Amino acid sequence: MGKVIVIAEAGVNHNGDLKLAYKMADEAKRAGADIVKFQTGIPEKVISKYARKAEYQKAATGAEESQLEMVKKLMLKYDAFVLLNEYCEKIGIRFLSTPFDVDSVDFLERLENTVRRNYKSAVSVKSSSYRKAGYHVYRNEYTGRDRGCA
Repeated sequence: MGKVIVIAEAGVNHNGDLKLAYKMADEAKRAGADIVKFQTGIPEKVISKYARKAEYQKAATGAEESQLEMVKKLMLKYDAFVLLNEYCEKIGIRFLSTPFDVDSVDFLERLENTVRRNYKSAVSVKSSSYRKAGYHVYRNEYTGRDRGCA
């Protein structure tokens, strides 16, 4: 049997704060994880401006802002992911992020030293991700690029 790979799920629990994302990577490394996984996306691409918050979201963050506005606060910008990827490499933990839209897929594929084979996780996160997973399958079939889709 091969080595078990441990992935620490950070998600968007950094609340859009790069310093907190660094701390999460540090803690994942300290805990012995091999990989720390975040989430990358452009909220406007996957959330309607008319989407209502779920009850648990209202309880946690209030009902004043829309779901879109709430999620926009949670996401890091692309330039922050470049820095986060570099930081993870520096401290010796592999960086991974689940993309939530096609632009984010393309962005993450351009990052050097990025683990790019977590598409099963991308599908499991939410239903809108199925289209993204299909996008990868399409690119694999017609471009011959092996992306290791699970």
